[in-house]
Amino acid sequence: KLPPSPCLTINRTLHTRLIKSLPFKLTPGQLRAIENSYLDLTQISFTHRLIQGETGSGKTVIIFFLAAQALAARQSLCLLAPTEILATQHQQTFLKFGLPKTKVVLVTAKKPLTKAPSKPTLFIGTHALLTQLPQSLSFPLAAVVIDEQHKFGVKQRAQLLTRKPTPHLFNLTATPIPRTLALGLFGEVAISSLTGKPKNRLPIKTW
Repeated sequence: KLPPSPCLTINRTLHTRLIKSLPFKLTPGQLRAIENSYLDLTQISFTHRLIQGETGSGKTVIIFFLAAQALAARQSLCLLAPTEILATQHQQTFLKFGLPKTKVVLVTAKKPLTKAPSKPTLFIGTHALLTQLPQSLSFPLAAVVIDEQHKFGVKQRAQLLTRKPTPHLFNLTATPIPRTLALGLFGEVAISSLTGKPKNRLPIKTW
């Protein structure tokens, strides 16, 4: 039996406003992933979704929509990234997309969390979040999002899911690791694939 998780009511007016506020048009794959992720957040029991897509396919904006809905529903959300550079980049992206600066908190070894916020918050951070995020929050975590999960240990990835109610889990990846693929094939993990890229996106070069 799956553990109970926070249940959100999706604000459709907010959703429409967010789409219109973006400086670009979402791809069909992004729209499908957002809707499927919304459905996860409305469930009363734990859900786990893998969002996979090539670098530059627009995975981060999906989490922006989830974070905005969580904050509007007076719940928090946590985004875990493996490096300080990536965590800071995520913070800047969410602020650029329009989330209030007072509700976005960056947590790293250099910027520790001094006290638990007294309002719904989007926590963005590195491994520091694993030890600094209080077990008890005034506003529950609707979801935990892990970017590049292969750079975290299995026990580390599970650490943020020990609170009650259990947050929903979303993993972002461009290159799923074998364990992730196995969970997608044989475990209770839903998969959203971003097969297209946003228009005018610069080509990705890999060395």
